[in-house]
Amino acid sequence: MAPKRKQTSEKSSSSTSNNKKQTKKVNHDEEEEPNQPLSWLEKLNEDEFYMLIQFLDASSFRTLPLLSRHVQRMFSSCLTRLLDYDEFEKVMRTKRVDPRISMYLMAGETMMNGAFVKSYRKGRQSLNIEIFFKALDRFPGGNSDQFILKWNLTFEANKKPSLKKGSLHNWDGMIGGNKMAPLKTIRSNLNDFLKSVMALSFEEPNKRGKYYCTVTDNRRDREEYDTKWSKVEVKVHSGDELVIDFVQQVIYPQCRNSSKYNAQDEVVPTPAMTNMLKELCTFCGVTTPEQESENKTISSKENPGRELKLGEGYTSLLAFLSKLEQ
Repeated sequence: MAPKRKQTSEKSSSSTSNNKKQTKKVNHDEEEEPNQPLSWLEKLNEDEFYMLIQFLDASSFRTLPLLSRHVQRMFSSCLTRLLDYDEFEKVMRTKRVDPRISMYLMAGETMMNGAFVKSYRKGRQSLNIEIFFKALDRFPGGNSDQFILKWNLTFEANKKPSLKKGSLHNWDGMIGGNKMAPLKTIRSNLNDFLKSVMALSFEEPNKRGKYYCTVTDNRRDREEYDTKWSKVEVKVHSGDELVIDFVQQVIYPQCRNSSKYNAQDEVVPTPAMTNMLKELCTFCGVTTPEQESENKTISSKENPGRELKLGEGYTSLLAFLSKLEQ
């Protein structure tokens, strides 16, 4: 009987040791998750949690899974449930978040699981982001120095993103450019740019369906070298539908003296717009029109498409945009 008691003791000792290890592990996990502020939330069952998220605004909804691992698991389960019951799009729209944007652009977020994103994307149309940087009405030193830069960023289910670039220019009356063609690499801040577009989509358009803001160009006249971009545009399409239409328009001080001037046309960019513009410039490798024309930017060295020769004169470059795609 003594040996049996000894074995029991050893087993008990081993069990106690394992329990201590498990306790330490549990305690360690508990230390990583701030229990106290979330106690009421973590006590919710799945049905209660499911009801709760339908009342959250976009910002709270987006950050909810970052609170703790337990909440993240419930959040993931809830998203799958919304999808299974075909309620995801309805719930997203009540938060003024376009589901097509959120799913394509939140794919890299820690809160989203790959299976859910893949399931949602299945059968959905592609998402296309069209980008323009326009430098017009520039005659530094008396010579024409105008150009339009264009990018197309396309997402399709189960395919890698594709990025194309094209350009038009008028150098001293000679009109030309490069047709749209694929770039070999996509810059590493792609996710940061996409997240900034998603953050903008959480806001309401502020001018006739557009996300609109202005920037002041303090040039004295069109012969200045250091100018702002005449216009920066970002258009997001899902199939044929325009989902986001962003415009940053330049304002010249002398225009304020015009009879057509309206102070309401000047709009300070929101923080989301400012951040999106910053990430956009980094993604496209663009700085200022002057740096672009001096071939000192990343963008100015990337012209993958066939060269275009479009004649001479001073016809607006906007008239030649279709040539980029032909």
